[in-house]
Amino acid sequence: MSRWSARLLIGAPLVLFGLLLTAVAAWGVDTMVHVDQVNRNVMIAGVPVGGFTERDLEPILDELAATTATGTVVVAAPGLDITVTNAEAGISLDSEAMRLALLDAGRQSNPVSSFSTWVGALRNPVRIEPIYVIDVAVAEEMIRSAPGWVRVAPIEPSFTAESGEFVVNKGVDGEYIDPLFAAEALAAEVAFGASPFSVDVNWSA
Repeated sequence: MSRWSARLLIGAPLVLFGLLLTAVAAWGVDTMVHVDQVNRNVMIAGVPVGGFTERDLEPILDELAATTATGTVVVAAPGLDITVTNAEAGISLDSEAMRLALLDAGRQSNPVSSFSTWVGALRNPVRIEPIYVIDVAVAEEMIRSAPGWVRVAPIEPSFTAESGEFVVNKGVDGEYIDPLFAAEALAAEVAFGASPFSVDVNWSA
């Protein structure tokens, strides 16, 4: 083995080790700089928020909350679409959960994982998806208030007296959208889906 090859075999690992130490040092400094801020290269709804403080995040989250309120929701049954806004369906942005998610982005209890996430963020932004919450009671009332949610009105069985005898009048089951079922289906969509929200339901009898 030539002297040059020997030097290369010894020097290459040292260079790589030196680069690793430099990267770790840079990560440590960057972490300290962003201790009360959103980490580098974090985005929400296409907006870069790296380096933002909690106060800086407020107008971003307020704007996203306003946009969320006007988004559309569709509850679809065969032959009927109930279309309302998120606000009318009781759906809103969970601003507190969003704030925590943004400030925690890239911060993990395992330092190795945190360093790996930081290195990845240098190449690709960390995208935080909006987090939503729903008031099921509001969603249920929205269904009850929607035109057409009852397709056939139910009729309770009754008794009448005719010629001195009781006559049984059979009831009618009716066809309608079950408000609680539809609201809970929408809640599941909000928990695991993304805006705009839509759910398919069947007529109950």
